[in-house]
Amino acid sequence: MNAQRPTRGRTRELARHFLRHMFDSEWSASTGQWQPAVVGLLALILPSAMLLVRELDPFQQGYYRRLLALPAPEPFRAAVMADEIGVLLLLSVVTGVIALFVWQSLYPSTRDCLALAGLPVRPRQVFAARLAAAGCFAGGLAAGLTLLPALVAPSEFGGRWAIDSSWGAAFVAQATAAWGACVFVFFALAAAQGLLLNLVPRRWHARVSTWVQALLAGGLLLAGLRLWTVRDWPLATVRRIPEFGAWWPPVWFAGVREYLLGNRDPFWGMMAARGGIALAGAVALTLTLYLLSYRRYRKLLLEGPARVRHSPTRRWSPLDLLSRDPRQRAIFQFLSTTLARSRTHRAVWLAYIGGAAAVLLNSSIVDGALWVSRRRQAGLDFLVLFWPLASTAILLPGLRHAMRIPAELPAHWMFRLREAEGRAAWMRAVERFIAAYTLAPIYLLAIPLSIWLHGWMPAARMTVLQIIASLAMFEALFQSWQQLPFACSYQPGKRPLVTVISGYVGVLGALVPAVSLFIGAAGKSAILFWVLLPMLAAPWLWLHLARREGWGEAPLLYADPGDSVPDLGIREMRVQTAALTGSGAISS
Repeated sequence: MNAQRPTRGRTRELARHFLRHMFDSEWSASTGQWQPAVVGLLALILPSAMLLVRELDPFQQGYYRRLLALPAPEPFRAAVMADEIGVLLLLSVVTGVIALFVWQSLYPSTRDCLALAGLPVRPRQVFAARLAAAGCFAGGLAAGLTLLPALVAPSEFGGRWAIDSSWGAAFVAQATAAWGACVFVFFALAAAQGLLLNLVPRRWHARVSTWVQALLAGGLLLAGLRLWTVRDWPLATVRRIPEFGAWWPPVWFAGVREYLLGNRDPFWGMMAARGGIALAGAVALTLTLYLLSYRRYRKLLLEGPARVRHSPTRRWSPLDLLSRDPRQRAIFQFLSTTLARSRTHRAVWLAYIGGAAAVLLNSSIVDGALWVSRRRQAGLDFLVLFWPLASTAILLPGLRHAMRIPAELPAHWMFRLREAEGRAAWMRAVERFIAAYTLAPIYLLAIPLSIWLHGWMPAARMTVLQIIASLAMFEALFQSWQQLPFACSYQPGKRPLVTVISGYVGVLGALVPAVSLFIGAAGKSAILFWVLLPMLAAPWLWLHLARREGWGEAPLLYADPGDSVPDLGIREMRVQTAALTGSGAISS
């Protein structure tokens, strides 16, 4: 028998409990479900500093050695400053993404209050423990992200033109600046959630909080995509940092590093002071809002969101236009209601929408033509050609991800009772719902602009090819889909994060631009259109027929098979066949 471990106070034990289950919260259906995903995420982001080591880049080896050989220090120090701001930007984005991921764990949740209601624990102890867990998590996360950059930077940024060539001084300066930037971002997001708790009306809090998460996720992703542009800043741009970067948080903490290394330039001294004030202000504001939110948040948790009583008569919905079959309309109602009411599913779906907006804006910024009046026509052409397929490549996996997370898993018995009668209709309703929520809005926005730019016939040719390409993406992505949305268990982290990111990079960086170029050329040439049409339609038709083969015969999945290969219901069909054969043999 194991000896009982003595406790060290209620608040401390609660803090340990909250810290251990930081990633569980309301995102997961069971304890520890997100641990594989978190391990994969940390395994990818911990060596993030290696992405910025120019000596590991075969195209930039010897970059700093060549700058050190120059007779003046300005080019070397400008390159160091650009790389330093890039490092701090990357660490800030990673910290912000993780903070948004644990957004619901920064304050006590409904699960906490219900689980601890029967224990001799006071509400203020629950809040104090949650705050302590969030602080420890922020400090540990910042230390883990800072370690490798602090070890790499002294060697990468050292040399005769360095402000202080001492390895120890460079290590301390880099670690302090990076740790401060990470902690500032984390507590700034925690303070944002505190502001929402105190300023947003109770009945709108959950919905507004989800929208804020999506906007912040899109902004962080857009900032991360600008990382490589920051690293390539020339000397002239670095000299102009006081004109445009005085209010950038990475510039503030770059000033902290410069000040600790001994740079007494007035601008960098002001930035260092601004960074220190911002860090202290974010922590103090979070503590203040935590205290102010104590009673209000208890009210939110205990009373719950305000609910408006609806009349028993069902109102008409635009989704009713998709089908007149009552079984399909029931599934439409179930899917749309889940996305509208479930905070978790809404947050996942809106995060993908924010990510798509960030990628599209970054692509237009990189293209640059949209912002120059002389080239605005070319920028709009790029928008019409690239944006629909890029949005499809992001939003389809996003909706698929949201639909795989269960809403009320124990309630799937309602579907199992009527599955044999409505299986085919349900699956048909799912594909129509996906098309209505992803593909239809994309092309309803793109078609008028395409007609205005190119005229009716070229726009029609391009739109037909784009729709076929989008449908082919849908068929490839949902080829093995065998479950009802929101009614199947979900095991996250089955695919390594690096594989997922590599897939997005390959599709958005190579496949979508190549297909868009061919579609743009086919829109201008009718001959090329008739050549490209069967090349796109044939794979789509083949994938469509393969996906629908055996539709409505194989049972739906209500448990995530994990790493096992789905048998498409063959095992159940074999058992039923054997049972029927055996009964027939006995009767004969």
